[in-house]
Amino acid sequence: MRSLAREALVTAAQSGPDSEDEPRERLVELAAQLCPPESDPALWQTYERLRTRGRGGNTVISRTVEDITGRLRWRQWRRTGLMSPVGSIGAGR
Repeated sequence: MRSLAREALVTAAQSGPDSEDEPRERLVELAAQLCPPESDPALWQTYERLRTRGRGGNTVISRTVEDITGRLRWRQWRRTGLMSPVGSIGAGR
């Protein structure tokens, strides 16, 4: 449940400033249902930090990081058959 919540929050945080607010809000609501903020405050603090950092950030760099992260995740999945949280919230846990 925590992993699904983390992925929903990562997707919500990575949505660009020009994206609609409704899909982002729905992702955050889903994450709150799966893993409420009081059950894992660190996850939600990280989401807030990513969300505020994303405003006005360098989109070229963030897109490059997303691309590299996606490629790493794909290679890891290809080798092991497992999809782990490479470069996402809580990857150190």
